[in-house]
Order: sequence, then structure tokens, then C-alpha cells
Amino acid sequence: MRTERRVRRWLATIGAAALVAASGAPARGADWALDGVGVKNKTADFRLGLTGYVQVDARHYFDWTSADPLTKPIYDTVDVRRMRTGLELEWHRLTLEWDFDWAGDLRDLVGDDNVEYPEAEMKDLYAQYEFSKAFALKAGAFKIPVSPEFLTSASKTDFVERSLLALSLAPDREWGVAALGRIGDRLDYTAGVFKGDGRVGSTRAETTFAARLVFEPVEDLALGGSFAQGNVEAEPDGPGTDPAPKGFAGRSPTSYRFYERKFVDGRRLRWGFDAAWTRGPLSLRGEFLQGREERLGQSSIFTDLPEQIGNGWAFTANWILTGEKKTRTLKPERTLFGGPGLIELSARYEEIRFDDAGPNEGFEGAGNRASNLRPAGDRVFWAGVSWLPKRFMRLYADFLWETYRDALLAPEPPGAVGLDHEPTGAGTYLTFMARLQFMIP
Repeated sequence: MRTERRVRRWLATIGAAALVAASGAPARGADWALDGVGVKNKTADFRLGLTGYVQVDARHYFDWTSADPLTKPIYDTVDVRRMRTGLELEWHRLTLEWDFDWAGDLRDLVGDDNVEYPEAEMKDLYAQYEFSKAFALKAGAFKIPVSPEFLTSASKTDFVERSLLALSLAPDREWGVAALGRIGDRLDYTAGVFKGDGRVGSTRAETTFAARLVFEPVEDLALGGSFAQGNVEAEPDGPGTDPAPKGFAGRSPTSYRFYERKFVDGRRLRWGFDAAWTRGPLSLRGEFLQGREERLGQSSIFTDLPEQIGNGWAFTANWILTGEKKTRTLKPERTLFGGPGLIELSARYEEIRFDDAGPNEGFEGAGNRASNLRPAGDRVFWAGVSWLPKRFMRLYADFLWETYRDALLAPEPPGAVGLDHEPTGAGTYLTFMARLQFMIP
């Protein structure tokens, strides 16, 4: 907390200095103008603006519920999923950003207590200075550069929820320093060192190094690779202690947990690659991400266990029916009443699997100290449509069909036991998700 307060004061000082410098610049009153939800001064090369978005989500589970509603609850509900506001300051080559999520208790609109955090949560707080096109420095709290799906803002994803690999394997925001830039016309890079791999997570690793490269060999095609590594230190275990496992957890887009955390200690490694092809209104993307965690001294008798491994991959296709170019930020050419707005169809197939690196010998267990881990996973097919009647408004409607690899860890029903006493949880689980989103600017 002391480090966080120190960084906040440092960034606030930079922001104040930028404001003073901009206000002291030889600019006429006429140089100041409104710019969306903000102000700018062309003479001073200065802009200060408000950003943010609100997401109201609804979901419905067709004929299924959680196998264990007490420890693995799912919510057929309507809630305020996110309510983000932020400030962006740009002055010459300096950029500052500071934003919060204010949803808190508003996450629960129908009274089923689905609240992840009761108060406002800080998300990003960083300063970035661009020395040149090829080199910039970024410092503060921001996303660790692993997985393009994770790095995409929640306001710009193709579906209501991110992919399985991003939900279960990707890191989170963290305090750190990174160098980034574009070399020539085809290569982007980011490399940094971070305090951990998840600023607010209880499973946080120690000092983490991360890097990402994106290469564009030809127009419309981008090839990327990501890497991150840090060490996880298990909580002390012995008489009178109650340690919590820190390993990866398998979480479905429906919020159902199909794979529980294991006790880990030692190296945590993430690596992945991705490809994206975009031409006009069409887009095809694929991503693979692997996470590996050592389990040194984590057996019931404190001996080493085989590494835990999670492999996730996803393939996504998008087609904008109304003809706009597929870009990171979608903009309807003809908004409602002047046209249909922007309509996009999306489909995604994805899968994730958890296992260990040891031989498949002996009893397969799902316990958090099992030597031969019982394989688990989830396979999901998405079909969705989103509509932007105006630039600041977006509506999502998604259907997803899930199949769990381990019938014993699947929801019920159809994950119930049949007349032959065999689990039937290998069935398909259908869920509908919808979202109403408003964006600033």
C-alpha cells in the first residue's frame, strides 16, 4: 500500500505539472475548445477528457443450474456489470490515465447478492512519455502485455464475456514499468517488469517479467507472441495454519467454476501466440495461451509434484453486415434514423484444458494436492450479434453452448447421475447473455 500511495502521488505531481505548463503556455482564449467530453488547446498541444462506459448485463440459463450453488453459484439475473469513469490527459508527448470502476453494490439489481466488490475499484493509473515512435516509457498500474483478448478493453470485446483463456490463464493489471514502441512500419513491441501479476489478486505472483511482439508481414495480417514469468510463493503450511491455494482456476464465461485452484509454489510461466487477419468488414482471429505452474513441495507430505498446465485456444470470426471496416473501435457510418447503425455478426469456438505434466499413473484426483491431476476443461461455441445504433451505444445478444470435459465436475442438470449411476454431465449447456452499453465519448 505504501508503494501504491507513493506512485499515486508521483503521477498526480506529473499531472499537476502538465496542467500548470499547459495553462502557462502562450495560448489565446480562443485556442481553448470543447472536445467531446473534455477540453483541448491546439496551441499548447494539450487535451483533458473524460472517458468511461456503463454495462448492464442480463443472462439466462436454459434448463440447468450449478451442481453446488453454495460454493459455485451462478446468477440468472440483471446487474450493472461495469461502470467505469476515467480521466485522460495528453500534453505534447506525455499521456496520463486514471480510471475507476464504480459499480460496487450496483452489480446486483435484483437482490441475489452477486457483488464482487462493495466499493469503487481503481483500474488503471499510469503515465506514458513518448521519446520517439520507436521508444516510449510507461509507468504505473496497467495491464500486463499478455494475450490480445485480455488487452482489449471490456467495452470493445466481440462478446459479452472474454474468452476462456483470458478468464482463466491471463494475468491482470499490476504496478510496473514498460518500454514500448514501433520499429519501422511492421513491428510493435512491449517489454516490462512488474511487481506481480495481479495487483488485487490473492494468488499474486512475485516480480514478473513480461513481453509482447506484434509483427505485420503483409497488409491486413498481424502475428503476435506474448510471454510472462514470475515466481509464486505458497502460504506457510503447518499446525494452526489454513493456507489457500494460488494456482490457476478454470472459470466458464457463465461464471461456473469447473476447475478449482491447486497448491503451487515456484515458477509461473505464461506464453502464447496469436494471429489476426482483417479486410474491410471481415475479421478472422486465433489465439493460443499456455500457463504452467510449478508445485514444489506441495504434496500432502511436502514432496514435489508435477507441474500444472493449462492450455487454451480460441478462434473468432466477425462480419459487419452494414459494411463498415472492422477496427478496434467500431463506428457506424449511418447512425439510427439516418441508417441502420452498425450491425456485426460474431462466432467463436474455444476450448481450455487443465492437467499435469507427469505420467498418467495411479489414481486421478481433483484435490488441490493430487499428484496425478484429473483432466478438466470446457469447450464453448458462441454465436452473437451486436448493434451500434449510435456511436455511444451498443447492444449485445449472445448464445453459447458449453460442453465440459469432466462430467463429474460439470453442472447439473444435465450433469446428473443416470439410471446406470454414471454421470451425465457431458451434455450441452445453453446460456443466453445480453448487454446494454453506453460509452463516453
